Amino acid sequence: MVIRVRHRAIAAVLLAVVLLVAALPARADAPASFNTSAAFVYVPTSAASQAEPFQVVLALHGMGDEGRRFCQGFLSTADRNGWVIVAPTFSYRDWTNPATVAEDDVALTAGLVQLLDDLPARIGHPVRQRAMLLGFSRGAQLAHRFALAYPERTRAVAAVSAGTYTFPGKLFATADAGVRLLPFPFGTADLEARTGHRADPRLLSGIPFWIAVGAADQNPNDVPRQWDSIFGTTRVQRAAAFARDLQDAGVPASLTIFPGVGHGMAPEMVRGAATFMEDVTAPPTPDPSHTLAAAI
Repeated sequence: MVIRVRHRAIAAVLLAVVLLVAALPARADAPASFNTSAAFVYVPTSAASQAEPFQVVLALHGMGDEGRRFCQGFLSTADRNGWVIVAPTFSYRDWTNPATVAEDDVALTAGLVQLLDDLPARIGHPVRQRAMLLGFSRGAQLAHRFALAYPERTRAVAAVSAGTYTFPGKLFATADAGVRLLPFPFGTADLEARTGHRADPRLLSGIPFWIAVGAADQNPNDVPRQWDSIFGTTRVQRAAAFARDLQDAGVPASLTIFPGVGHGMAPEMVRGAATFMEDVTAPPTPDPSHTLAAAI
C-alpha cells in the first residue's frame, strides 16, 4: 500500500477540492472511444522470420494528433527489433475535467485490451500477452493508467510529458489533512469498481517505467489545477513526483528531464524511449560468477 505525505499549507484545501470534483458527473456525451479495427498496425519485414509471438508496442498520441502520424518516428526502432507497432486514433474529450478523464480512460484502456486480444487474428500471428506502451502528453496519461488498471497486460511504459498522473495507490496523506482515499483519476481507490477488472497491484513491481519531460515544459497554465496538491503545478514537477511515487511503491521507475525541450515529442525523446524499450527487451546478461562456477 502506497501512502505519500506532502507538507503543504494548502494541501488540505486542495485535496478537498479534488475529492469534490471527482464526485461530480462527467459530461453527458459518450465516453472517449476509438475504432479498434481502424488502428494503424505496422508489422516490420524483420518480424516475418520470427516463430515466437511478436512483441507489441502501443503508441498513444496526444490531443489533436492521430495514431499513424504519431508513431512514424518509432518505426525504425520497430524494424530493428522486430516489434509490431499498434497506433490507434482516439477521440479524446476534455482532459482537464477529472470526472471526464476517469470515464474516458476506463473506456479507452478496456478498448486497448480488446485491441490486443483481436490483434493475432488481424495479423495472422500470435503476440505476447504483455505490451509495451509509448505515450505522449494525453497519450502518456492513458499509457500509465493502462498499466495501473491492467498490469498483467503491461511489459513496460514510456510516458512522455503527461499533464496529469494517477497516484499508484489508494491512500494519500498530508500533514494537515491526514490520510484520504484517492478516487480515480487521482488515485486507484475506486479503479477496480470502475473497470470491473481486478488488478493485482503487486504486478506493478515487475513493470519498468520511463518518465520523461522537457525542462522547459514549466507553464502552470498548461495543466489543470485539480492535481496540484498531489503532484505539483507543472509538468516537470508532476513527472518528478510520479516517478518518486512509483519508486516508493517498489516499481522500477526512472525520470529523464530533457534540457531546452518544451511541450513536444522531440527527437531525443523518441531515441530515449527506444533505448529504454530495447533495454527492457534485451536478453539478460550472464552472470560471470555463474559461468565460472559451471566451468569449475
